[in-house]
Amino acid sequence: MKAKRKQQREAILRQIEELLRGRFSVTAVGNLGEEVIVRLEPLLAPDEPLSAIATAEISSITEELTRLNYECAWLERAGGTYLRVRIPNSDKFPWTNVLLFALTVVTVFFFPQYSNYVIETVIDLKEAPLGFVDWVFTPSAWQVSWGLSFTFWLLGILLAHEFGHYFAGRRRNLRLTLPFFIPFPNFIGTMGAVIRFKSPIENRRDLIEVGAAGPIAGFVVAVIAIWIGLLNTDPTLEGTFSFESESLLMTFMGKMILGESAFGHTLRLAPAAFAGWVGVLITALNMLPLSQLDGGHVTYGLFGKNQRVIAVLAFGGLIWAGFQWPGWWVYGVLALVFKPFHFPTLDDNYPIPTSAKIIGWIALVIFALTLIIKPFGM
Repeated sequence: MKAKRKQQREAILRQIEELLRGRFSVTAVGNLGEEVIVRLEPLLAPDEPLSAIATAEISSITEELTRLNYECAWLERAGGTYLRVRIPNSDKFPWTNVLLFALTVVTVFFFPQYSNYVIETVIDLKEAPLGFVDWVFTPSAWQVSWGLSFTFWLLGILLAHEFGHYFAGRRRNLRLTLPFFIPFPNFIGTMGAVIRFKSPIENRRDLIEVGAAGPIAGFVVAVIAIWIGLLNTDPTLEGTFSFESESLLMTFMGKMILGESAFGHTLRLAPAAFAGWVGVLITALNMLPLSQLDGGHVTYGLFGKNQRVIAVLAFGGLIWAGFQWPGWWVYGVLALVFKPFHFPTLDDNYPIPTSAKIIGWIALVIFALTLIIKPFGM
């Protein structure tokens, strides 16, 4: 195995040297675990930062290394410019991703039905479990049906969202991890999922496309879930869900499917509709134009450094919205911790095609349609 990895590192070096010929000179080579680290000196303008030198050359080298199935990252430090390259272990099964997803299936299936909020909003109190042990060992057929429907639709929305990012990133030759789902014993059984970038984002076009792909894909599935769920919602059954102060999307679909008779009183949502409502809320939270959220990616991609102004306005909006629902203040604190301003790409001046701008604006329209100021009627 060690001999094989040594041969692979030597092959990487030969290919790197060939790719860099006439563009950069290699001044040092080292190993860090499974990675090969090469210190470079640009031949064109050694005194300029990485973002200013031979951007087209960097993009070309990155694409070629990606085509050869290498993972690479460009870094600039005080000591110079570095290229980190490694061969991904394609034989390694993503056990962590699979295990977290399996645990999330369990928590999404069980915990919402043991949440007072969900019981009051979407579950018939006569069918609600008396205790967690009773529910685990003696669930009714109705409870199993409710749990399966909710789990299917909510995880479908989250999977569409995360793999929207993943496939958009792969289309632009970006290296991303598979989604890591986060099981959690809250009223929906999860804290969502995350994907980590393993390579730098080269330009604002890629930032828009990757950032917007998740919300758009998740939104489509959420709309389908709401449609099916509202068709199966009996507007005469009393619950605690109200269309008052709801998102524009939920209000429109409620009037279109249930009619005006569903407004003015509370009702109990079918599980698919409730899963769609949760998906809409998650979409809106992710599209806040702050930090490393999807909305931060999209707004920086569209407006560049003016994202700072948008972020300041959004932060002020969170302070105001916190008086309607305190959860917004939590997001405000998180935005400060992770910094509300987006980082620049390797080439902010790369021309953004009209198609990417349209995708970005579609994502912003989705944000406007899904935003809920008082998601829990507080």
